Amino acid sequence: PNRRQRRSDSCESEAKIIVDEESEDSEPEVQETPQAISLSPREVLKSSTFYCLFIALFCCSFYGNLWYNLYKTFGETFIQDDMFFAIAFSIGTVANAGARIGWGFLTDKTSFQVSLSIAACMSTVLLLTVPMTALFGKAVYLLWLTMMFICLAATHTLFITAAVKCFGSEHKATNYGLLILSTTLSGIALAMGTESFLTVIGYNWVFICSATFPFVAFLITSSIKVTPQGHLII
Repeated sequence: PNRRQRRSDSCESEAKIIVDEESEDSEPEVQETPQAISLSPREVLKSSTFYCLFIALFCCSFYGNLWYNLYKTFGETFIQDDMFFAIAFSIGTVANAGARIGWGFLTDKTSFQVSLSIAACMSTVLLLTVPMTALFGKAVYLLWLTMMFICLAATHTLFITAAVKCFGSEHKATNYGLLILSTTLSGIALAMGTESFLTVIGYNWVFICSATFPFVAFLITSSIKVTPQGHLII
């Protein structure tokens, strides 16, 4: 009887060991989330991703500043109502503030590439067609102004997100400072070129030519995945 008891005990223990091994094998493996790599400013300046974002931000800043500077003087060529422009600017400002939240939400659900591509394509179409608002009066002009302000909100929201995702958070202030230098350069270029071009070709062609800038930003954003950190924002 003792031998039988020992055999049964050993069989039970072996069965438990086999069951334990099977349960361990059946447990799903926990995959570790890869940690974001933080790049120093020197490393960022060696990255082609940085220069793609730099040029894209330059383009977005250029057409944005051009619109902010010319939307009223252009409108005054066919609308003689200062109160209307004050109200229109207020509506555009509110739309811009709300759109920043909207662009951020869209980026969380999709990606930087998708969000900026949408904003850039919309801006391209709006700039190409804004001269036609002179044919339809205040209502259409107000609609175009508001839609442009919504598109411009993407610039302020998206690029800081792209900088952190691509280059990490450890040096995010310095890295974003390097990136936002492009807005200074775009402001200088705008100040040097707009006045001379405006007197030569007029408002309509200035807006049509400026549509090149958001389109270039769209092309860069669409192809950014080929750069070292570009896959992080697509």
